[in-house]
Amino acid sequence: MISYGMCHGGRRFGRVRVLLAGILSVAAGTIAFGLSETIEAAMATRVVQGLGVGLINVGGKQQGSI
Repeated sequence: MISYGMCHGGRRFGRVRVLLAGILSVAAGTIAFGLSETIEAAMATRVVQGLGVGLINVGGKQQGSI
């Protein structure tokens, strides 16, 4: 469901911007995961990484694909 909403973001903001936002989100989540001291913080950073991967999947799609 979240990915469906994100697919329009690629058209609205541009695929390159969405792809870069996804890469930065995954990178920030990875750094935060390495620095997390509690399991709750680690789980929250995994959510950030998951959203970033969703943005990468949307931003990296080719023109004409669904």
